[in-house]
Amino acid sequence: MKNKNIQLLLLVLFAFQTVSIAQTPNWLWVQNPNPNGGGSSSSIGSTAADANGNVYVTGSFNLGMTIGTVSVTGTGTSNHMFLAKLTPSGDCLWI
Repeated sequence: MKNKNIQLLLLVLFAFQTVSIAQTPNWLWVQNPNPNGGGSSSSIGSTAADANGNVYVTGSFNLGMTIGTVSVTGTGTSNHMFLAKLTPSGDCLWI
């Protein structure tokens, strides 16, 4: 019984230490690809950044979607692939 209490104490101490040293993320910006139209959907496939801090996003959508102030419309209801470029401050330049 004493051994189980020590194991439990060690587990609690480990969990507390892990939580206490975890860093809070420092979010600079967030963009969400908003689907346009009823029944529309969008999803992110992958992201990458260049040396200047621009962010490139790939994914798929159907019907249409908007990132920031830039919109794109698909034809039909099938899925379409997209590549978008966002500035280091999160503004969408193109899709």
